[in-house]
Amino acid sequence: MDAFDILILVLGILTGGILLALRLPFYKLLIYFVAIMFSVGMPIAIIFGIAKCIKNCDEER
Repeated sequence: MDAFDILILVLGILTGGILLALRLPFYKLLIYFVAIMFSVGMPIAIIFGIAKCIKNCDEER
């Protein structure tokens, strides 16, 4: 596992734990979880993807 996988895993566990602690109905919990993961997880995925691409380009030179 690289740093991105671990970061997304930790983000998902923390988000799920916080939402479960709020004792929301399941459908709201699911909607909030997906919304948070998209709003926070997607920018992280883009940043790590760009960084990985730059690293691969530097290694090819």
